[in-house]
Amino acid sequence: MGSDEVASLMGLKVRQKNNIMSLLKMPDVVQTALADGNPNFTTTHALLLRQMSGRYEQLHYDRWIQMCLDTGLSIAQLKRAINAKYRTDADAGFTTIFNDKATNWDKGEIRLMPLKLTVASLDEREKTALAAELKRLLDSLA
Repeated sequence: MGSDEVASLMGLKVRQKNNIMSLLKMPDVVQTALADGNPNFTTTHALLLRQMSGRYEQLHYDRWIQMCLDTGLSIAQLKRAINAKYRTDADAGFTTIFNDKATNWDKGEIRLMPLKLTVASLDEREKTALAAELKRLLDSLA
């Protein structure tokens, strides 16, 4: 019986099964922290670290795990702390709506970044960049 069948029997959605499988591929330090069962570091913390490590290659799991264990950071607090640590002035604002790693324009496969834009807070450069990206998206639909 494969993982899809087991997930189906357990009533798990595909996304839930994929998240569980991704936890098994994470570094030992993450798996050990999860196995310890400390409520200050949960599977959701681990999944956020996985997501953020794709954005920030210099992210060190052990540092952030220890911070969670020591301070009890919530998921939102952990995300803000990681962004504050690694985000540069150049990428602090709007950069792209596209997930460049998962988008293949030649095949017409377009993945968007999960984001929330507050248009009133965008500067002119960011508005111009957003308009250009939306135009590219609309042009690909033509």
